[in-house]
Amino acid sequence: MRHCANGDLTRDIHAEGLLDTRTMAISLQDLALKLRQQVQLIDTSAKEVATSSRHIATVSEHTRCHSDLQKQEMEQSAAAINEMTRASAEVAQSALKANSAAQDTQRVASEGGHRRQHLHGDGEQTDG
Repeated sequence: MRHCANGDLTRDIHAEGLLDTRTMAISLQDLALKLRQQVQLIDTSAKEVATSSRHIATVSEHTRCHSDLQKQEMEQSAAAINEMTRASAEVAQSALKANSAAQDTQRVASEGGHRRQHLHGDGEQTDG
């Protein structure tokens, strides 16, 4: 009967007299005490698991929110970089146009100077 009180429920219990009945009652009382202790331990463990689960859920939610915020900030940064790239391309295009216009102006001025010299003769002074 002590084996049952110690948690070994694989063997049969045999009681033949008053002494065995008393021993069996004591063993059952011991078994009930040990079962109560196990249930309390399981209850405490279950509460700890529940608390840990709530904590993990809170941390997970915080992490998700932080990740969403980082994603938004990265998207904003990417949009700003794209806008700066477009603006830089426009500035470069404008610079090319300005350079081309300057070259055209220089060419026209040079051609005009040659024509003027040609019309007034080489080496002659002209009044502007």
